[in-house]
Amino acid sequence: MPHNGYIKVFRKITEWEWYTDSKTKSLFLHLLLKANHKEGRWRGKTIARGQLITGRSSLAAQTGLSEREVRTALKRLESSREIAIKATNKFSLITLVNYNTYNPLKADDAQQDAQQDAQQTPGKRPTNAQQTPTNKNEEEGKNGDNGKKVFFSADTLAGATLTIREEIIAVALVKRFGGRVEQLYADTVLRLIKNLASPIYAGVDVPAQIERAAIWEDANPTRRKTPRGISKFLTGWMDRAQNSAPRGGAGGTYESNRTLLDQWEQEENEREKNGG
Repeated sequence: MPHNGYIKVFRKITEWEWYTDSKTKSLFLHLLLKANHKEGRWRGKTIARGQLITGRSSLAAQTGLSEREVRTALKRLESSREIAIKATNKFSLITLVNYNTYNPLKADDAQQDAQQDAQQTPGKRPTNAQQTPTNKNEEEGKNGDNGKKVFFSADTLAGATLTIREEIIAVALVKRFGGRVEQLYADTVLRLIKNLASPIYAGVDVPAQIERAAIWEDANPTRRKTPRGISKFLTGWMDRAQNSAPRGGAGGTYESNRTLLDQWEQEENEREKNGG
């Protein structure tokens, strides 16, 4: 497994409810480090960014915890909505709910990943579920006929293989941010679309939140994001929407959305005050 890359762990984690529980904290950090940083395939299944295929025995062997301690820690993390687990009789698919908080999606991630893939020795590509090969959808739209990277356009969506959810999100994104996303490379925009459609935001009405994010920008024109800042802006917005969404709901109530807007306003004020 390549050991390059990193995740962000903020000092605020010391206020986390499981911080003093060494076993739960250890397992959570392990899951963050092992989760996919980009979508891939494993035995015919799509493993999204922020997910991993594993099992209690594997986690026990990798962390030094007993299987009973792993089971207890997983239940605690699931109860506080840090993770979601879909179990089968052979393995478990674990989703890190707030994965983008610890590993933000950057506008130039696609270019970095392409360079890393190009540097890998042919025939020695990773085979483990947590080390995913590049998915076909990530390749579409990267290069034109002359081999050069192309900018995003309507033709990009026409030539890409998208799920219905991804298509709906793409339409919402182009409708409200089209002028700026067309200044980004096609692969960067496709990666953003797939990330917004991933199970990480299962509790979010993403198209509605894209609209709300655009309305916030309209009300705050001096804080309008640059094309390169759109990915970080929208993933950060969705992270907050996911945290505000009630269990079983999509997108949150009016009160939770109002809280989201207030929180974003406060953080933007702090960022400006600190010169960020």
